[in-house]
Amino acid sequence: MSDIKKIADLSKRWLEKGYPYRKKAIQRLTGRSGFSRAQAEAVIDGIFKDLSQAKMKKLLGRGVKNPPKTILHILPANIPNPAILSFVFGLLTQSRNICKLSRRDEGFLDIYRESLRAHAPHLAAGHLFLSEKSSLRRYYRQADLVIAFGSDRTLAEIQKVLPPRKAFAGYGRQEGIGFYTRSVMTKRNIPSLSKKTAHDIWMMAGRGCHSPAVIYVESGGEVSPRQFSRTLKRPFLVRGFEKRESVFWNLEHLHAALSTVALEALPSERKRLEKRFLKLGAKRICRAGQMQVPPLGLGTVPFWVQITRPRVKRMVK
Repeated sequence: MSDIKKIADLSKRWLEKGYPYRKKAIQRLTGRSGFSRAQAEAVIDGIFKDLSQAKMKKLLGRGVKNPPKTILHILPANIPNPAILSFVFGLLTQSRNICKLSRRDEGFLDIYRESLRAHAPHLAAGHLFLSEKSSLRRYYRQADLVIAFGSDRTLAEIQKVLPPRKAFAGYGRQEGIGFYTRSVMTKRNIPSLSKKTAHDIWMMAGRGCHSPAVIYVESGGEVSPRQFSRTLKRPFLVRGFEKRESVFWNLEHLHAALSTVALEALPSERKRLEKRFLKLGAKRICRAGQMQVPPLGLGTVPFWVQITRPRVKRMVK
């Protein structure tokens, strides 16, 4: 049985409501990470539905040339998804994973490793989990690749102390937004649009790069931005606008930090707006209600497809 199939089979177990490790992870997410039970269930479902055999095979493509023997992962505290996905990407390349967990909120990667040890012991062997920041410098030298999540300041500090020419992939500040044109702000459309928007906001409790930091709503529709904001539990996220250029101008400062755009517009204007957001640096454009379900690898991009990062490019086949 291939390693991909074993990981995929384990994912199926994690999707079972009664799976003991899933129950343990939900207790961790609700008790320590601040998620509601429904949010914790949705987060876990989202992660392990993505880690299917078909999706992982597609992600690997033709394979990886000269994969790193050892990867150091410096993991975030705000959401658990990147830790699980980054660790699994290391498994897929048969690399040794050294994982620095956040002391503020370690997520449930350790619980996932427990389940992996029970399901496929050889895959769980040899990896190292760290809790102390002071031990990192030692592993900076050992690792063939350093993957880090955090603020732009944190990433800059890490890069300063890395050995020369060390392969590095950093995931800093990213923001998601909603952009709704006046054409979709109709009384008939609002109940559905409100529900989808609420889901985008709710699923990660406003955390992570796929959660909307702002929802731009164009004035002039049947339903005003203020009226739409009243349909949401977080009305302060809605920002009305009259001129689209003013929004684009405001987004110029994000550029590389613009993650996901939930775009609602008529088909006749959608393509033009998509091009504009891509020019502004958007990583992904989707419909409302789909912000929290990116394709596998987006947001936690596997290092072997990071072809835009020169330090990692040499690892891509």
